[in-house]
Amino acid sequence: MGDRDDFEGWAAVTSRELSDSVVTRGDVAVLAAADVLEGRAFPASPAIVTAAPLVTGDEAKAGSVLLEVNGRPVLALPGDLPAYEDLAAGAEGPLVAQLQKALKATGAKITDDKGVFGASTAAGVARLYTDAGYAAQEALPMAEAAFLPTMPARVVSSTAARGRSAADASLVVAAGNPVVV
Repeated sequence: MGDRDDFEGWAAVTSRELSDSVVTRGDVAVLAAADVLEGRAFPASPAIVTAAPLVTGDEAKAGSVLLEVNGRPVLALPGDLPAYEDLAAGAEGPLVAQLQKALKATGAKITDDKGVFGASTAAGVARLYTDAGYAAQEALPMAEAAFLPTMPARVVSSTAARGRSAADASLVVAAGNPVVV
């Protein structure tokens, strides 16, 4: 057999990726959005934003600090029920079950019966606080829990700023990934 030069008409073989682009118009929408501060009651008055670590576009995962009011965190947790009562040892019900599921999403091992706030739920809450950079506590005040339908949540807009009244501020988060309509 001869070498390559013996054949006329040979062409070099190249490998490349072909692509085609389509440009279309659409609106980006979120499936669910919530103002974390709207209607939220804080135990101390006045309620002042002492830290606003997230800005528009930032992502909050389960256990993230959304903002801080009067030196206390408002923690992002997955769940569809709003925090309607403080949760501590002995509490029972669907809100405790939701908290337990949320704590599991942060890596906590919960061995208490579903919906019963016992020792492992208390330990999960304590870990939630220490992981967020706060002193451990075994109870979860309703003012410090922001249950969001899906995680991660993205900050859509925020007027929360250090020194601003929490009653006059907003922190709107979109739960889940945005979709194009």
